Amino acid sequence: MSLSFEELKALNEDIRRMYSHRQDQPFTPQSPMTGEEYTKSFLQAAAKYKISSLNMGKACVTEESVSWLADNLREIPELKELSLNGAKAGPKAVIKLLNALKESKTERLDISQNAVNGDKECTDAVLGIIGSGKIKSLTINSNTMAEPFFERLASLLETAALEKLSCQSVGAAYGGDELGNALAKSSLKHLDISYNPKISQSALQAVAKNLPASKLEFFSAHFIELNEETAVEMCKGLTESNVKETVLTFASGGMDAERRVSSVIADMFSSHQTRLEKAVCELKNWDDRNRKPIFNARMEQMHRIAFREAYRKKVEYAADLPLMLADTLAQGFDTGLLPKVLAVHKAPLSAKECLEPTCDGKTFIENAAAAELLPEIFVKNKWKDAKEMQTAWNAVPEADKWQLDGRHGRPSFQKIKNEVMRSAVTDLLLKNKGKGSK
Repeated sequence: MSLSFEELKALNEDIRRMYSHRQDQPFTPQSPMTGEEYTKSFLQAAAKYKISSLNMGKACVTEESVSWLADNLREIPELKELSLNGAKAGPKAVIKLLNALKESKTERLDISQNAVNGDKECTDAVLGIIGSGKIKSLTINSNTMAEPFFERLASLLETAALEKLSCQSVGAAYGGDELGNALAKSSLKHLDISYNPKISQSALQAVAKNLPASKLEFFSAHFIELNEETAVEMCKGLTESNVKETVLTFASGGMDAERRVSSVIADMFSSHQTRLEKAVCELKNWDDRNRKPIFNARMEQMHRIAFREAYRKKVEYAADLPLMLADTLAQGFDTGLLPKVLAVHKAPLSAKECLEPTCDGKTFIENAAAAELLPEIFVKNKWKDAKEMQTAWNAVPEADKWQLDGRHGRPSFQKIKNEVMRSAVTDLLLKNKGKGSK
């Protein structure tokens, strides 16, 4: 069956838009898919114009249209990203699509709001595509998953390629520690379990305890009210993790509980170790007096983030500046030329250099610590004298010494110092041996 005049008109308009469309952006068709021939022609055109990301949520709005899409995915073999958010296609069409995607190169998939409604076979298919090891990003928000969803998910994470998983409002209950334990072995960098009130406090505590060992940079459990015990574990876990962005909801529990939780949240923001740059902490029905310490700690943290960002921009700006503008470590920090100064610094570093003042009156080592540069300063081949190294280290603010605490893959100051000492002893023995042979 040939396309009607109106179908040809709509298809040609989308093709015209494809011609000038940025290939790194999702393409959204303006008209719904009206038949299999139309869908096939659209996908062929998208392939011709090298469209690698499609947003089909408003184009495939029936079970039939999603089936047409599934049947013709081979027409666009280089498709990397597909969204069917809001299609409300139902479980049968979603199953068909997921099975077709197993044979494709698609790595990022969004099937939110597709009326899965707890269908076991569809839940199996969702877990199956995770287990296939092809999908790197999966969003299944507002689709009820059949039990036990989270337990089965956890068993797949160790071998899955998933880096991003968003499963808001999937209706599943969960009370175990499987998900938390799996985080340390997974590739996940983004995890969103928001709007799942059936997830227990003990399960959230297990997640919190495993955050430091995970690769997560984003974690959200919005609209799952954390009680006092869970809040303590979550703040501790976030402080020691690499999470840069989080969204959390904290329960009230009364004035005394609020005050205690407020203290741990404030401590989290006050810690120089925390990686959090964006944080939404919903304090439901909290007293303003207990909100204030959190606000103050957050403001102080924002100043620290701004300082680090200013240093990074200074380095970028100075990339083309001549090295002659900086002779010392302090000058290198002030000008943004520190990477170049360190690269050509031939003599061993000394405590004196590290304690020289920068233009703001603070010592170089203080500012280097604030900019989180300690791993670049305390390097074995840059020091010869362990005493000099220790003197410089003693001048590092205690709040910044976490950078070389040897935990979670970070270097250890003590181990580096020991290596410097061993090298010095070895050099001395070789020197004495050389004298004895003469």
